[in-house]
Amino acid sequence: MVSTHQQIRQAPPARTVFTAYHAFAGGNPADTRRRLESAGTEALRDIACADLLAVYGRDLWRHVRAIDLTGRGHAMAVPTPGFRRDDVVLLSFRGREHSALLAFDQIGPHTLRRFSGSHDLLGQPVYSAGEVLAESVHRFKGQSAPAAALARVSTPP
Repeated sequence: MVSTHQQIRQAPPARTVFTAYHAFAGGNPADTRRRLESAGTEALRDIACADLLAVYGRDLWRHVRAIDLTGRGHAMAVPTPGFRRDDVVLLSFRGREHSALLAFDQIGPHTLRRFSGSHDLLGQPVYSAGEVLAESVHRFKGQSAPAAALARVSTPP
């Protein structure tokens, strides 16, 4: 939100503009839309000015010359816990030939995308089809992923 019209560095302005925002979150979007479409001007004013009234009280209305209401609709992504499968990499400390992890085609319900050991005509590595990348630490060096799990580093006694 831009509020540069409210800067008072030089001197307090003779008049000011208050900007308020109200998010209609938590309800059914279709019901909220219908409620707003059928609401009268006073009801919309009360919703828009609720935060200003909480601060200034009913005295606010003595100083108000005009109210401009603007409705804007937008949606925000709702984050979900965890990581997407394509954001995860399983790393083996051992190379492709000696890794128990990289020998698997699947871990639980998730298929593994692994380096096949060969390259295409352009020199790019060829990977098996799979949902979760499984790679050696050496091959993954210099890359990043939102989530990385490192398989056993030490050898059993």
